[in-house]
Amino acid sequence: GRFTLRDRPPERVPGAVGNLPLEMKAPFCTLLYSEEGNVGRLEATMHGGPIADDGLEDLFQQLAQVLRNLAQRPAMVLMMRSDVRQASVPAWRHIKRFLAFQQELGPELVLVGRGSAIIVGCSGLLGSAWVAIIRMVQRMLPVPWPESIETSLESADAFLAGLVAGLPPPPP
Repeated sequence: GRFTLRDRPPERVPGAVGNLPLEMKAPFCTLLYSEEGNVGRLEATMHGGPIADDGLEDLFQQLAQVLRNLAQRPAMVLMMRSDVRQASVPAWRHIKRFLAFQQELGPELVLVGRGSAIIVGCSGLLGSAWVAIIRMVQRMLPVPWPESIETSLESADAFLAGLVAGLPPPPP
């Protein structure tokens, strides 16, 4: 197994991965990871243009490092915000790869995930397509934390701030 359950916290806990904030970029997406206290924040901003397979794999590899690092730090939690307002609808192979990534990193995500907000365009065909894709992914791989689909950065941030405010204080 990759994880061991113990009756006390680990004696040596790794520090944050890389210099924070950590920016991971591809032509179709920018991921920004930061930490404040015991709360990690991952902000994904999708850009217009096609998703490249190799760029997607590179982002997933970098994100996996962040998630594995967080999972080794017992007090850490993760809030995620994804902005897909400028994104093209992904190809089915990219949706399948995203689902596979979520399954591969399932234990880490369950350990640290505490909330996610996805920002979509409020109307039109593209917004409707994104909501349908998000709902399908949510049905296929339900998560144990609150999720919200929002129409603005402000409402997504307010949703996540409410979740952070409701977190128990970190252990000493």
